[in-house]
Amino acid sequence: EALFRSLGCAAGERLAVSGAVSAHLLRGEGAFALSIARQALERFRASGSKRDEASMFADVLVQVHLEQDNAAEAVAAAEEALALCRGLGDRRLEARMLDIIAGLHMMREQHDEGLRVGGDALGIFVDIGDLRGEAAVCYKLCGLQHMQGDHREALRLAGRSRELFARAGCRASEISAMFAESFAQQLLGDFIGARGSADQAIAKAQAVGDSRSEASGLLCTVNLHMADPKGADLEAAYETAKRAESVLRQAGVGLTESLLAYALQLQAVVCLHLQQLDMAAPLAHEAHVLYQRVSDKVGEAEILRLLVCLDLELLYRDGPDAREDPKLRQAIGRRQAGALRNAERCVSI
Repeated sequence: EALFRSLGCAAGERLAVSGAVSAHLLRGEGAFALSIARQALERFRASGSKRDEASMFADVLVQVHLEQDNAAEAVAAAEEALALCRGLGDRRLEARMLDIIAGLHMMREQHDEGLRVGGDALGIFVDIGDLRGEAAVCYKLCGLQHMQGDHREALRLAGRSRELFARAGCRASEISAMFAESFAQQLLGDFIGARGSADQAIAKAQAVGDSRSEASGLLCTVNLHMADPKGADLEAAYETAKRAESVLRQAGVGLTESLLAYALQLQAVVCLHLQQLDMAAPLAHEAHVLYQRVSDKVGEAEILRLLVCLDLELLYRDGPDAREDPKLRQAIGRRQAGALRNAERCVSI
């Protein structure tokens, strides 16, 4: 940061500040990260660079506030950046900020406001011919329409975003949009169409060597196997989840850890349905460790609930035999205590 500042390179300084802020957030030092961001913002404000000031609001301060679970402050920072963008007359930057604000409204479950702001962003991207921006907003609006219960409109937007991402050459995003189509088709009851969209996305991911997207598609297929109204195919679901796990382990750790945890979680769910409890428990415990490692609170809560269900099933299974076996009675006592702890932790999250 100091080197970039001495060279008068504002873009480099912003990048360094963003890196420093991200590092402190990862270390749990949110207050220090916020202090760094605010100091940098004041420097850019003092220099009179409105564009750099707006970028600091958009790229750094919003991130810090979100990491601290302060959505209201994040919205305020984004709206201040939006005002600066409008003052500059930069329509692309204005549309980008509107897109960010729409996402923040989505996080706060303010769906009508998110759709309104997202529509404004979409209109600007269309006017200036920004295919990538238009596609990204369509993808976001697809999620908002799902939250409003309009799955058919969500499917239309997913298809439009897929076409736009393809025209813009954004392969990874195109694959994500294909999964969004599959999800919308599933919610509309079109399981054949959903399976076809997922298979196409998996094939495209394999063709470009995108292991993460390939695994995401396989996990999407697992859910389709389990939710098929004609009857769940649990064996196929388990084998597909195992295949996703294999793809992710070959890809290595890092960004795939949360997805790997989900693959293990789905395997554990299938094993629970099949009453293969001794197979399900270690899968669920490994998933729990991974969710904790990546600080995925939603995933952690879900896996804790699954662990409670597993403990209850094991208690039902082993309870009658415990009357004649003191060691088993002790084991059951520990399991009861563990189930209670996990349930309380799940509720607290």
